[in-house]
Amino acid sequence: MNLFNIILLRLIDAKGYSDVEVYKRANINRKLFSKIRCGDGYMPSKKTVLALAIALRLNIDETQDILACAGYALSHSVKFDVIVEFFIVHEMLVVPEFLRTLVFARPRGDDQFADCTFSPSLDMSR
Repeated sequence: MNLFNIILLRLIDAKGYSDVEVYKRANINRKLFSKIRCGDGYMPSKKTVLALAIALRLNIDETQDILACAGYALSHSVKFDVIVEFFIVHEMLVVPEFLRTLVFARPRGDDQFADCTFSPSLDMSR
C-alpha cells in the first residue's frame, strides 16, 4: 500500500463513512474504488482525488494533504482548482449543479472543459 491509500482509508474511518458511501458520493464505481483501495501501484487522477475529498467533506488542509499524498496540488493559476478551493474553504460541500458539472465532468477532447458531460444523478447531500 502507498501513503495515499493509507491516508484515504484512515480518513474514511475517521469520518465514520462506509466505503460505499464514499465512492457513491464521489461518483466513482466500485471497481475503480477497489483499485484505489488495494493500492497495488494504482494512483488516481487529480480529479478523482478531489472527488474523494469532497465526498469525505474534507477541509482545505485535509484536501491539500491528500492531494500531496497522491502527488498533486491545488494551483492558484488553474481556474478549476481555484473554484474547487473556494467551495471547500467556504464549506459549500453540498455542491450546486454547476459545480458538479465542473468537478465531475468527463472531458472528451484536449481542452479540459470542452464538450464535458456529467452525471445528473449525483446527490452530494447524502
